Amino acid sequence: MNKNKIIFLIIGLVFLSLIIFVVSNLNSAWKNKTNTKAPSDFSIWTVWDNSSNFSLFLEWFKSSFPEYKNANITVESFPSYEDYSSALSRAFLNDKAPDIFVVNNNETSIFENQILWINPSAVDPDAFRKNYEAVFANDLITSVASTDNSGTAKKTEFLKWIPLGYETMGVFYDMRVLRAKDLSTWASVNDAISYIKTSKWESLPIALWDGKSIKDSSDIMTEFFMQEWAKWLDDVKDNIAKQAFSRYFMYWDKSGDNAYLMKFDDSTNLNKTAMQLFSEGQVSMIIWYPRLVNDIDSTWFQKAFLRASPIPQMTNTNPLSLVNYNYFVVNKNTKKQDLSLSLMKYFASDKWEQDYHKAFPYYIPAMPNVARETEDDDIKDWYSLKIKDFQNPNVELSSFNKKLKVVYDKWLSDILDNSLNYSFLFDSFTKNISCKYDKFINLTNFSRICE
Repeated sequence: MNKNKIIFLIIGLVFLSLIIFVVSNLNSAWKNKTNTKAPSDFSIWTVWDNSSNFSLFLEWFKSSFPEYKNANITVESFPSYEDYSSALSRAFLNDKAPDIFVVNNNETSIFENQILWINPSAVDPDAFRKNYEAVFANDLITSVASTDNSGTAKKTEFLKWIPLGYETMGVFYDMRVLRAKDLSTWASVNDAISYIKTSKWESLPIALWDGKSIKDSSDIMTEFFMQEWAKWLDDVKDNIAKQAFSRYFMYWDKSGDNAYLMKFDDSTNLNKTAMQLFSEGQVSMIIWYPRLVNDIDSTWFQKAFLRASPIPQMTNTNPLSLVNYNYFVVNKNTKKQDLSLSLMKYFASDKWEQDYHKAFPYYIPAMPNVARETEDDDIKDWYSLKIKDFQNPNVELSSFNKKLKVVYDKWLSDILDNSLNYSFLFDSFTKNISCKYDKFINLTNFSRICE
């Protein structure tokens, strides 16, 4: 073999080795890229709350469970419950669901069968009843009937999982115009409306109306249903529906004393929200959950004049009020069940309640003893707003079964925009959501058309 052939052979071997090296590295990089979730990753999905605050809360967890100090726990928080539900559905279909996720109390979740229930040996349901508000035991304890080896029937109780802090609705008001005594019942609110209308104040008393300017008006309307003693959508029939809608509409009708709708006769207000009108002094009261203070703060309301009070009741006799909360559940397919269980044990402790309240001070702690310890804490720096401002000890708290939360919230907000046809629209809505509930939850009547 001559010298030139030897040189070409050496060059060819070197070139071939280079190709093998490059292809091998590209293949390795491609594998790493397509498997971005390392075996040690653990994910939690939640809604509405700041993910950075939740990550801080998890650091406190790691200090209590040092065996997980190096655990890579990621948190995703969705601002919209509708987006969250859609993303979670797709995640389950693609085997990318989080290890822990949240479920809202005011619906029958389509993810019910994906939940790993708590073994009663880990968290005793009886102890849960004693340590938590009654509403949580009603919502979260379930039972399974079985027979033992001797054929004797028995019932075993399970806890679905651990609740977060909860929310109740309140009235944010301008103390230059109103006082808490004006807001104990709707009768006293009506007296205050008459006073504001005949006084020097140019602002309207209360913001109540549609699904556009009023934040989450569907929950405010739900509160009106519950004050007629309805605990789920199927209770809202005939006189209950008529009474609740009539009472709601009277606060924005132009012929009434409050006449919220008149604010939008001014073209400069057409695209404004109730919160903007409140911060500008054009209305004196708005209704929502305590976390609304974060949005109010962003509109530069004068901190010194903001106060809050529990939502008014029809009477002070046996009142019923809406409670809203998300509770953590474990994905039954999680590959990190040990970490999941440790997190849940932490969630079920007094320390969790205290730590969670530090991270999210606008939630009322689910344990009454911790709620009492924190009732005088400010829910936001520089504001005179406290947890107890949203609590009425004389009210029974209850969930309201919306059947399908996303469908309910959207449709009901749209109905509130059309007071003339509300009765027809609400009847159509209840039939439609019941039809979809049968398909999505009961898995029946698949061929039926939901009009």
